[in-house]
Amino acid sequence: MWQHKNYLPITLGMNFGICLILGFITDDILATFLLAGVLRIVVNHHSAFTLSSIGHYWGQKNIKAIYRLATAPYKYFFLW
Repeated sequence: MWQHKNYLPITLGMNFGICLILGFITDDILATFLLAGVLRIVVNHHSAFTLSSIGHYWGQKNIKAIYRLATAPYKYFFLW
């Protein structure tokens, strides 16, 4: 996969390249790095907490249904 071969350029480009370009456009590189870092943390935490909350909200199932689904032989077909 191209992501595995180009991991370092993708990582550096997404973490530093975009911030540098936006910093040069706004003429304030330090503020752009700080805002991008805070934005990255906020978006990451909010998306993780939202997914966790949705999973707990919709995840309440009957224990017999879970056991029956977990022991079904056809589950491997769908998980593959």
